[in-house]
Amino acid sequence: MSDLKYSPQPYFLLDRDYNILEFSQIGSEIFSIGDKFLDLVDWESHGKTKTILGKKESRAEGELIMKTKESPYALFDISVNWNGDNGHVICIEKDHRLAELESIVQKHRKRLAETNIELLEKKSWLKKHFLRLKVFPAHSLS
Repeated sequence: MSDLKYSPQPYFLLDRDYNILEFSQIGSEIFSIGDKFLDLVDWESHGKTKTILGKKESRAEGELIMKTKESPYALFDISVNWNGDNGHVICIEKDHRLAELESIVQKHRKRLAETNIELLEKKSWLKKHFLRLKVFPAHSLS
């Protein structure tokens, strides 16, 4: 195995039949690696996998649901680059990034809700004082 085993992301070297020829250390930590790349992918995503990996004259990218040691349904971005009969595949898990984004969105939602309440309270206060000005204009000025 070459230095590719030290890749910081799961890396796989495939042949034209999607057999795994080499893989990175982190790939073996995340996935239960068998002979075929398709074994790492949820069976409902096999067609999508073949579409992405089937572009063997160019680079391709896409999302796949893959089976990890921790979860049978983990979302990954994959990127493949074919060089002759060898496909170089990098897999980047999206779950942790999605969790971070969900956290940010939740914070924004909370802040918007707080702002809406503040605005409603100010609107109510202004309406109340505006009506007092309309009804008692002389008393409101003093």
